[in-house]
Amino acid sequence: MPKSTETKSHEGDHVLEETPSKAIPDDTVPSGEADIQKESQKERLIYSVISLLRDVKQTLKPTLNDDDIQNLSLKVEELDITDHGDTSTWSFFEPLSRDDLQNHPIAADCLCTMIAWQSAGAKRIAIPEGHGKTLASLTGWRHQEGFTERVFKDDYWDSTFSGVYSRFCATGVWESRGPGEKAPHVILLLKNDLVKEDKLLRGELLIILAAMETRLTHDMFKKHLVIPVTVLSFMGQHGRIIKAYHDGENLILRKSKLLEFFTADTAPIDLFVRHASSKRVGNTKQLPTMVKDQQEAVSQSRPEYQPDPGLKDSL
Repeated sequence: MPKSTETKSHEGDHVLEETPSKAIPDDTVPSGEADIQKESQKERLIYSVISLLRDVKQTLKPTLNDDDIQNLSLKVEELDITDHGDTSTWSFFEPLSRDDLQNHPIAADCLCTMIAWQSAGAKRIAIPEGHGKTLASLTGWRHQEGFTERVFKDDYWDSTFSGVYSRFCATGVWESRGPGEKAPHVILLLKNDLVKEDKLLRGELLIILAAMETRLTHDMFKKHLVIPVTVLSFMGQHGRIIKAYHDGENLILRKSKLLEFFTADTAPIDLFVRHASSKRVGNTKQLPTMVKDQQEAVSQSRPEYQPDPGLKDSL
C-alpha cells in the first residue's frame, strides 16, 4: 500500500499526503504528440461517459438486472470491504486504517453517529495542533452538503435528479482540500427511497456518471483522465459502498454487499467512516488500459537474453 506523509496546507492544516501509485513514465512519446494523444483519449472518454449516461437515463426502472447491465458499457464486480479486500491495482481509494481511526477517537464532548459528522464534523483527539480536528481534514478532504459546479453541472439537477422517476438524492460530498492542484477523486453520500435492494440502483449509476462527466469536462481537472468516485449509498436501514472509475472502454464499478444499520452497537459506522476518510491513491493522469498496454509494449520490446559464448571461457 502506498505510504502517506504528513504535510501542512496554506490553511495551517496538517494532512496525510497521498503518495501516487507507481506508473510507467510516458517519456517515450514527445510532449506535443503526448498532449494530442491524451486530448483525443479524453474526448473519446467524455463521449463514452455521456453515451452511457444517456442510455441509463432511458432505463426508467429503478434497478438494473444482469441483462440491463450486459447491454451497457459497464462492468459490475463485488467490492470486498474487509480489511484485506479491495487489493486491485486500480483502486483509487485506500480506506483509512483501523490504527489511524483508533489513534483519533471522537472526543467525549462530541459523540456523533452520522457518517458525515464523524468524518468531517466530529472533534477528534490526538490531532496535531493548528488542525481542524477532523478525520476529513487530516486526510485532505473538505465535506459540504451543497454541490458546486465541480461536482454536478446545474443541468443534472433538472434533467437527472428530479422528476417522477427520481427516488434518490445526493446529500453530501467530499472533495480534496489544501494547496496546489486539486485531485479529481470525489466521495458522495446518497439517500435512496428503496429498501434493502441488492440490485444496482439506477440512481447510484446516474449519480456516478453525472459526477464523472462533470469533472472530466471541468477545467480544474483537464489534466486527468480518471475520475475516481466513491458512493456511500443508503436505503432504509441498510447501506453499501460503491467505487467506480472509467478505464476508457467501460465503467468499472465495484459494490459491496448491503450492511445493516439497525442498532448503534452493530452498525458498521467505523467502516463507513474509514471509507469516507480514504487516502487518495493512484495515477489519475493515465488510463489504466494505457498503462497495461505500455507494460506489455515494454515487455515485448525487451530483447531476449542471449548468453555470451565467450563468457564461460573468461571465468
